[in-house]
Amino acid sequence: MVEAAHKEGKEPLVFLDEIVGKFSSLFKELENLLRSVHPHHRPKRHTGRVRKALEKSGGLGRHIQERIRRPVLCWPRSFITEKDLVDGKCPDHGTVPEFLKEENYFFKLSKYTQPIKEKITSGEFEIYPQSRRNEILSLLEEGLQDVSFSRPRKADWPQGLGVPVPGDAGQVMYVWCDALANYITALGYADEGDMYKKVFGPPNLHVLGKDILRFHAAIWPGCCFSAGIPLPKNCLYMALLPRAERR
Repeated sequence: MVEAAHKEGKEPLVFLDEIVGKFSSLFKELENLLRSVHPHHRPKRHTGRVRKALEKSGGLGRHIQERIRRPVLCWPRSFITEKDLVDGKCPDHGTVPEFLKEENYFFKLSKYTQPIKEKITSGEFEIYPQSRRNEILSLLEEGLQDVSFSRPRKADWPQGLGVPVPGDAGQVMYVWCDALANYITALGYADEGDMYKKVFGPPNLHVLGKDILRFHAAIWPGCCFSAGIPLPKNCLYMALLPRAERR
């Protein structure tokens, strides 16, 4: 977001305000619109709940090795491994990734490979269509890798941007850690009188768009296992379904 703003010659938060303004009319009837990345519009309750959820899961640990060299896509900025590249490019976007050296906090997703696989094969966690279910099962056969859940704060980032990692002001939560947590923190998870447990959880259905299958069918289930909450019952990936089947 900061890089895109600089290309437009605008301050990052001004740039972000303009984008959000295009969508705000869609949410006039909603009382709980979260702009979790923005320091002025992020509800204080969201920051506290995300940090509590992160601490409760106990799933983070600092890598003690040398800083990990990983390719990062230009958009969306997602960590992938070198073996995923096709002719040196991202298989989804055809872009050449940027190689970074960063010291981050990593979520220990690898320990949940087998539990997630068992939920899928037993039918407790369904993924549609079948081709996407097969994609995730193939990924699980290889074994899930620990994933970055933080980014080091950059000098050109606006003050207050992102949710700080508990106990480490030099790191902010990686966007997917923050965004996935919204599913439960917006409903009061980690607070007294947890509305998530009493009313809304677990969800019967997650409806997904393009390029976010792995986040919702692998990383999010791992988060759920780590935090001790039930997994969603169904995951529907709609991006490649014929329009007639999108019902």
